[in-house]
Amino acid sequence: MAYFRKVQAKNKKGYTWSFTIELGRDSSTGKRKQITRRGFKSKKEAELAAHQMTIDVDNETFVNEEKNILFINFITDHLHIIAEPSVKASTFRGYKSAVEKRLIPKFGHMKIKDLSGKMISTYYNELLKEGLTEEFIQYIHAVLKNASKTAIDWKYIKNDFMNNVKAPRRQKKNVETWSIEECNTFLNRMRDQKDHIFILYYLAIYTGMRRGELLRIK
Repeated sequence: MAYFRKVQAKNKKGYTWSFTIELGRDSSTGKRKQITRRGFKSKKEAELAAHQMTIDVDNETFVNEEKNILFINFITDHLHIIAEPSVKASTFRGYKSAVEKRLIPKFGHMKIKDLSGKMISTYYNELLKEGLTEEFIQYIHAVLKNASKTAIDWKYIKNDFMNNVKAPRRQKKNVETWSIEECNTFLNRMRDQKDHIFILYYLAIYTGMRRGELLRIK
């Protein structure tokens, strides 16, 4: 239930409207829980804001106050509570490495409520200038998208700092490939190497197997 009041403005020139919403009682203390908002120009404006807040409370999407939590503390919890149980161990190692080597050094000292889309986009440009690939930055982007969703789910922030942030598109690259004659010349030279080395190159050229697949061959 919402209560509306007409109160004197802070500058003491005219009046504004405020509302208070009752949220029942705190189960641990027994005290009444209330949310009050002030400064509305009209009762209608206050009613609309109270209505939206009531919907958010009922849908459990309302954030009364953003938390003063550092990014380093939040992302560490996100890693071990959300990411680690939901992916393979090898995937988690890459995820953790990206967080520790790229995200924590850049944003670790900041409060997550202070992060913004502009900061993230600027960081992507810095990574491009550093020479990192678009593919790697897209990976960083995916990590941040998952993290921002967790921050909202945990009600640490009101707004998604990744909203409307776009990762750089992959650039088309001209890849030079060997001719059949060049492949055979290379393999003939590799015959002088140990058998398993020659076999790995042979399979890579004639089957198209990826490096990870080749390394799993026993």
